Amino acid sequence: MILRHLRGKRVLLRVDFNYPFEHRIAATIPTIQALLARGARVVLISHLDTEGASLIAAEHHISARKAFHLDFAAKALKKRFKDLVYICGRIRRPPRDFFSKHPARLFLLDNLRLDPGEEHNDARYARTLASWGDYYINEAFSVSHRKHASVVGIPRLLPSSFGGVMKREIQQLSRLFHPKHPFLVVVGGKKYSTKEPLVNAFLKNADAIFLGGVLANTFLQQRGFMVGIELVVSRESREPYPPVAQVGQRVTAAAIRRGLIIRPLGHVIVLMPPLSMTREEIDRLCDIAYAAIREVTEDI
Repeated sequence: MILRHLRGKRVLLRVDFNYPFEHRIAATIPTIQALLARGARVVLISHLDTEGASLIAAEHHISARKAFHLDFAAKALKKRFKDLVYICGRIRRPPRDFFSKHPARLFLLDNLRLDPGEEHNDARYARTLASWGDYYINEAFSVSHRKHASVVGIPRLLPSSFGGVMKREIQQLSRLFHPKHPFLVVVGGKKYSTKEPLVNAFLKNADAIFLGGVLANTFLQQRGFMVGIELVVSRESREPYPPVAQVGQRVTAAAIRRGLIIRPLGHVIVLMPPLSMTREEIDRLCDIAYAAIREVTEDI
């Protein structure tokens, strides 16, 4: 919920403008507009990860170091908010007279991860970030599971809330706790360690689970299919990654305990009850899964 009585107050709005950022910016615009309409001065903070920076560098033929800033997100945001003030460089405390000298009401600070204190949840860095606002609102659902300074550090220092983007994400996920059947789950992504508990949870009540991305490649490799190691092992984690032979064993064991079979269908793995569906029904499930994947891809 968006806080009331914000006229003249500074709101530190944690957003997700990671690359690709166009759809993320579009999703956040209603929250920004609502805060501005209530008379608040809005300070946007976001991260850009190294993979996103690498993609930007390749697309625009610049160095990865130069790409590790929010320059392009700022440029895209200025198409909607002409008076945006973008403050480039590592985030530091604002000068005491900063806001009195700047009549603008919308600001974007540079990449949170330029300072290692963000990912280390450093208390000093959290205080630096909090010095930019009187209130804090979190709209970055995608990183809200992370113990980062901008996610868990700032709320200890400022009155905090959440906005419409966060609320919608929570509402959509809450539907999964009491699903209607038949219940088909499509799971993809590159971070196996965060997806495996999710798949294990869905194994309890899903009628079928479609796995794509790293999860599917892991199962395919275990069954002798040739897949590139980059498509199996995530390099993002700084912790030692388990051997490929061990990855997916818990999901496999849980599926077997429930009596599900694990069936490759192209580049997708399907976990489903054996002999419970005709080939036509399986094809229909595949059509639904692929349609869902296309819809998500088009939204992105």
